[in-house]
Amino acid sequence: MYKEIGVAGRPALLAWPKILAWPKILAWPKILIWPALLVLLWLAAGCDKAESPAAAGGSSPGGTIPVEQDANGGGPQLLQSPSRAVKEPPALRAYLKDVGFGEEDEASSSYLAGPNVSGLSAGSPKVVYHLDTVAVTLTFAEGSGEAIPALLEQIEMDGKKAAFLQSEWNANQYRLRVSSPVGTGFQLKLGDLGSVAVERAAPLSFVAVTAAGQPAEDTLVLRAREYGSWVMVPLEQKRVTLQFSEDMLPRLPTREDGSPVEAQWLDSRQLLIELNGQGEENGRSLDYYFRMNSLEAVSGNNLHKDGVINIRRTPPNSWKSQASGDRFQGGSRERFYDQLIVSPDGSQYVGAIYLGGSMGDGDGSSYSFVLERKGREPVIVEQVFYTTYEPGDAPVRWMDSRTLQYGSYFGVYTYDTETSVKSTLYDIKENDVDGINFAIWDPYRNEQHVIVYEELSTSGKALLLTYGKWEQEPKVQTGFSDSALVNKYSFLDLAVIPVKQGVYWTKVRDGVPYTEFAGVNGAVSSVKGVVRLAAGDEAYVQTYTAGEQNIMPEGWLYWRPGQTEKPMADPPPDTYRFFAFGDRLIGWGNEGYYEYDTDRNVWERWSAPWGEVQAEPVPGPDGMYRVFAEASPAAPGR
Repeated sequence: MYKEIGVAGRPALLAWPKILAWPKILAWPKILIWPALLVLLWLAAGCDKAESPAAAGGSSPGGTIPVEQDANGGGPQLLQSPSRAVKEPPALRAYLKDVGFGEEDEASSSYLAGPNVSGLSAGSPKVVYHLDTVAVTLTFAEGSGEAIPALLEQIEMDGKKAAFLQSEWNANQYRLRVSSPVGTGFQLKLGDLGSVAVERAAPLSFVAVTAAGQPAEDTLVLRAREYGSWVMVPLEQKRVTLQFSEDMLPRLPTREDGSPVEAQWLDSRQLLIELNGQGEENGRSLDYYFRMNSLEAVSGNNLHKDGVINIRRTPPNSWKSQASGDRFQGGSRERFYDQLIVSPDGSQYVGAIYLGGSMGDGDGSSYSFVLERKGREPVIVEQVFYTTYEPGDAPVRWMDSRTLQYGSYFGVYTYDTETSVKSTLYDIKENDVDGINFAIWDPYRNEQHVIVYEELSTSGKALLLTYGKWEQEPKVQTGFSDSALVNKYSFLDLAVIPVKQGVYWTKVRDGVPYTEFAGVNGAVSSVKGVVRLAAGDEAYVQTYTAGEQNIMPEGWLYWRPGQTEKPMADPPPDTYRFFAFGDRLIGWGNEGYYEYDTDRNVWERWSAPWGEVQAEPVPGPDGMYRVFAEASPAAPGR
């Protein structure tokens, strides 16, 4: 009997039923009926307002506001309004596309395997880094721009707001860099995605051990960064036991193709790997590559830089002098080295291991330097050293019987073998120069020569710095030489070759290299080309001609300073590398090694001076060659 005329959820105003109509005897005069009804309606509306929560200062149920009069003069209406609840912040999960972790220091940087966005809230992930600084990079989805400030507010580092900086190249990418001492870290809270523990740890390491768990004296382990880890063992050895520095989870490495490795954990730290099957042939050695990415310590530490390990089996060899035929006793690890650079007193040597060429454009090569002393453990002077020049065709030289000198485009360094202290003679960052072209120690005059580019991008000129043995301030010769490209990305080494009689200086004039010899008697003479080997007063010179972009090899000259140069016979075809082998000039190419015979003016195939069959010459001023006890599986037919 009641008719609702309101909005759902609200009490309706009621029409009076007919049974309650006023009897005629009580009928009011018509003139008074409508004013009375209006008063009654006003009272009803007023009572309704008084009972409304909104009228008392609260919000109305269902999100409504008080009754208002219809604009057309009809009955009262209830109006719907938007919610006035506090606005929730945007969910990070809906906007964050990727979270990346990396580590870096002055020399290198690398990506770290961290959690992906979808798996963040599944547990309590941990990221371990080893270098000086960890970098956290957040990448937001396209169109996140206006929401990003509110999203960054939700990111905390140890309970405090994290100071992310926007990328200069990507408006949706932000980065945080943190440096922590080893053994410390922080909690990174990523809003509704959860937290990540970030910790800096000492690198997880391993050594090769014997079956009794003792260090293997005839094995060498290198942590060669971008070249992976190398474990060098004798060819006769067919299994390797690695002992890790921390307790490990029982995971196993795999081969490069993902197939399983024949390996087992002897305990929580010792992993035995069987070297079954044919390894990859590398000269006379066999290489076995394994992926170690899955290995992880109980602590969460892992092998970031050692994702790939190369176990190299090397056949035995002996080192001999080409001059005397005497064998050099290099110890149980001598077979692992590509070059031996022996100290002047013969008490110690540096074993150089060639790791590989430049990983980008340019000429240079990377080496490991290992210091060997009789009866003492090896010292790894440099795990990886990238050099762009090699004086005397060796990547490192002795200044005296306890001091090494070596360098690259970036700096020149010395190393004291008694104190194990590395010192910087010259660094391009400290001196704000374009780079170092060449550096060498002159043992005859006790001088250090460093050739530095000045305004390389504009003039291409180089200046000469000359230091006394222990002097820090050099003599400076500006305008020393121009430079010349030998290929698209490499400049010619302005090589300096000191000999007892004087110094050979490589220079460039009118775009073409020439060599100037300054004798100790004050006489100066020059010849077109670059001296590749100087033996006393004899020099073997490679000549060049100007090309469209870079200089091009032209021929060879034999030269005695002060005398007229003589043409040399052309090397055999496909001979592309030339180096000093003591006082002999060697050419190497697709057909093997050739030696230049000065008296006969011919290039003839090199053979061991003392009749050995399985032998090869080794670049360097010492004139040492290797003799192999047996042919390797990959020995070339020579």
